[in-house]
Amino acid sequence: MAPQPTATGSGEERIKTESFFAAQPEPRAPTIPRTTKAEEVSKPRTGIKGFVMTLHRTDVGVGQTSTGTSRRSPEIFIPLSARNANPDFWKWPHAFIPDPSKQGKRDRSNVCMSLGGQIISVNMMTWPDKHDFRLRNETLRSAGSIGDIMRVEKVDDLACGFEYYVEIIPEGTTQFSVYRALCTEPVPNSGRYYGYY
Repeated sequence: MAPQPTATGSGEERIKTESFFAAQPEPRAPTIPRTTKAEEVSKPRTGIKGFVMTLHRTDVGVGQTSTGTSRRSPEIFIPLSARNANPDFWKWPHAFIPDPSKQGKRDRSNVCMSLGGQIISVNMMTWPDKHDFRLRNETLRSAGSIGDIMRVEKVDDLACGFEYYVEIIPEGTTQFSVYRALCTEPVPNSGRYYGYY
């Protein structure tokens, strides 16, 4: 834009220029509301095929062995943080049914898993008293040792007769370091690690 002459009261001509870079008011960016508390169950990550977790005494032990005491229930304990990190992997909560005999307990019964070439029926359940998620089956609990890694992988083709393939990776084997590297999430105060891949 060309400078425009303007007249002043004294009769002198002055040039008034308009700035090409004058400040223009801009609308403010929209405000994003802050969340005050974390969601209990996170959004599922896509492309997840498997879950790995280190096994501890509570997963593979039988409890007290003194005369007159009963064996511990045959369960592997999955931290709630692990379940909540990818609820769709476990079909939580939509495939779980409330247990009428125990308030807050939910079960997903008869989940078929392949372990060592054998199809086993596993009960997945929440246990409100202890705030944990459990896989209940004696064969599964007896398969590993302290320090091993449990690998659970979803199966794409349900026509094979099971939903999950399970493998125990013994500590000290060549595969162990590969799957241990996938156990990236520590569970506070437990020494346990888990991960999804």
